[in-house]
Amino acid sequence: MADQSAVPNVDLVQICATLGRATSDESIDTIEPAVDALLEASRDSAAKRSIAASRQNNVLDSVVQYLLRQEAQQPSSYTIESKLLRCIGNLVADENQNRDVVLASGQFLDFLRTSIVFETIGDQDKQYERASLALKVAFNLCNDYEPAQQAALAAGVDHAVLEHIHTCLFISKDDTTDLGLELLEMIGQHVSSSTATPSFSKDFTHKILRLPCIEDVDEDTFLEMTRATSPYLIYAPFQEAVLADSFVPLAFELLEKAIFMLSNSRKADECRLLESTILRAITEISTLPAFPSTFASSSDFVRTLCDRCVLTETDGDSPNVAVCACILLGNFAIDPSAAAVITPQIKMDALHDFITLKAYRRSRASTAAGSQDHADYLHAAAGMLRHLALPVEIRQKFFRDEASKQTAMALAQYPRPEVQISGLRLLRQFIMDDPIGLEHALNSSYHIVMLRLFTDPTTDGRVKLEISRTITALLRELAKPMNALPSTGAMSEPQQAFSDATVSALISAPHLVDPLSYAITESKLPLAQAEGYLGLCLILRCSPAQGVTLLSSYLYTHPSLIAALRAQITGSSQDTASANTSALPIRGSKAIAGSVERKDEVADSAGEALPLQGAKTDTAVTGVAGKARDNALVLLSEMLKSEGLDDGVRDELDSIANEAGITLRL
Repeated sequence: MADQSAVPNVDLVQICATLGRATSDESIDTIEPAVDALLEASRDSAAKRSIAASRQNNVLDSVVQYLLRQEAQQPSSYTIESKLLRCIGNLVADENQNRDVVLASGQFLDFLRTSIVFETIGDQDKQYERASLALKVAFNLCNDYEPAQQAALAAGVDHAVLEHIHTCLFISKDDTTDLGLELLEMIGQHVSSSTATPSFSKDFTHKILRLPCIEDVDEDTFLEMTRATSPYLIYAPFQEAVLADSFVPLAFELLEKAIFMLSNSRKADECRLLESTILRAITEISTLPAFPSTFASSSDFVRTLCDRCVLTETDGDSPNVAVCACILLGNFAIDPSAAAVITPQIKMDALHDFITLKAYRRSRASTAAGSQDHADYLHAAAGMLRHLALPVEIRQKFFRDEASKQTAMALAQYPRPEVQISGLRLLRQFIMDDPIGLEHALNSSYHIVMLRLFTDPTTDGRVKLEISRTITALLRELAKPMNALPSTGAMSEPQQAFSDATVSALISAPHLVDPLSYAITESKLPLAQAEGYLGLCLILRCSPAQGVTLLSSYLYTHPSLIAALRAQITGSSQDTASANTSALPIRGSKAIAGSVERKDEVADSAGEALPLQGAKTDTAVTGVAGKARDNALVLLSEMLKSEGLDDGVRDELDSIANEAGITLRL
């Protein structure tokens, strides 16, 4: 037990008894001396320690309970209330035992929540004084003490603090603004780990987003405001509230303000972190299922995004506004009607020029420091273009030009894997059902560039798989019957088959089979294996004579590919084997090609670091994955029925068919 004599002339037991006996209508003159004595004692560290002792806790509890009884009295004594609040504020400062006593009351945080908020009518100064005192007590209670911070969050004290800050800024009373921001930050840091999901009113959501956007704040204050509000921005329920309340444009405005305020800050690392936090929050909001449905009511915002999504050489600040604009537009564009509205509003020539310039400049420079200056932007812009180009009508109208393909190919050579992947996917999107674009790609030796990139020892394995998919896509487009392509509406332009020279340009390319073989032998992904086998089948389809010579020679020198083919066919389940005792090469190839084509038409997210919304591809992936053995059987059948097959290779393929018990109709 603490030594009570350490606090001379203060009888804590008597004070406790006086407050405990006091009723709400008792004379202030009777109570005030005891309160004054306790207030004086609360300023003494020895007294605080004495009250924190186990047998003196009831003193603080008596103070809290009397304060709550005073609050219930209408009107309560402001003088007594302020003295009691000061007592509590002093006693809980850095004393966790006293803090626990206050928290145990169950109602004190509710009292603080209502007291921190004040009106600007009536006696404004007196109301502000009371609210600022309550804020300071809340700060002392929560400072460096997580249980109190978490309890304050559960009681909604953060809502009151935010309201207090906004009111202070409105009436130009800055005395408690910094303290309020610090308190809001320490409470808000627990929002994502809260066991109960807080509710966010439209007013609270608006005030969180609006706070850092208030005019005439300096850099340090802006940083404090952004730090205080950031935990809410990255919290999923808050993001849902932002979308539901149509505040995405306000969040975008916050990002613009952050970049403007922090572009020349001395605290570069912290500024970049806060900027990326805001960007992350907005882009995560755009991946919510309900986001595309807000397009119809966002015409002004969409116009702003279309203007902001194109970077130029004169843009000296952070590219994150453009990154964000690209992602938002791309996620709006999963709705074809939205894509049709967005695409004409974007300055495509300027976009293509900037992407090509930055991508080629970096691809020809060292991959050392500085090479990723625009990686996020290039990645996001590619994702946006790919989403815009999903509808065939938009591809035909806006992306048939050579500049589109050049842009995609430039991205594929940028020395960052995620950008290369997005460029290869974009190229596949652009050449789909576009024979003129395909001829341009082949005549421009895009396939040679990709194959050279594949053989580069520094190329990432994920990029190699995307190159394999892209080679398969080129072969698939080359193998399509012309009457299967969508009509352009120009009756005077009859569609003709590709020339032998065009076909030969691809089939005779050095190392053409390497990416397809890599997908089969090195990847564990059934989807990659299925497309690898499909690519080999399409080589035979595009050029039977040249193709069989190429594949026969490759199989002869690459026994690992024959081993993979054997394992794929003979290692399947009995159900699968019995279902495929006979393969019809042409019908099988067409069915698989169609499945892969549908896969290319959706915007899958593998390998993308930034959130891009897109159609869910689980069903498509599962369907293609189940075709790996089917495609292997088609390849086996096509090879065995071909003339000019090396005898040794034929023997190996025959043994695979015999081992699997498969009779092929040749």
